[in-house]
Amino acid sequence: MHEMEQYEQYVSGSPEAERLIFERLARDLLRVQLKVKERSGSAAIQRTFHAKAVVGVENARLRFHDDLPDALQTGFARPGADYPVTVRLSNASGVRQLSRTRSQSSG
Repeated sequence: MHEMEQYEQYVSGSPEAERLIFERLARDLLRVQLKVKERSGSAAIQRTFHAKAVVGVENARLRFHDDLPDALQTGFARPGADYPVTVRLSNASGVRQLSRTRSQSSG
């Protein structure tokens, strides 16, 4: 059996049931996008979540501590494991917000 087939598990037990769940989620996300568009007065639909990135780093590393507890070890999460990663931190808002300087926000 292929390695991915051994690992892969479907929500609700089958590919078809999982596909229906994803279709419902897609409709829900579209509704959120339309509400945000209307509320913000935007001319176009924006991202549903995290419209404004706070920081993005392309040359980061993810390293697990050598003493990673057994309860946290799963899949790629192994003591001492080290991986190249891209990191993006953002706020949770779906609406782009204007950046404000400290003097603007305190005055």
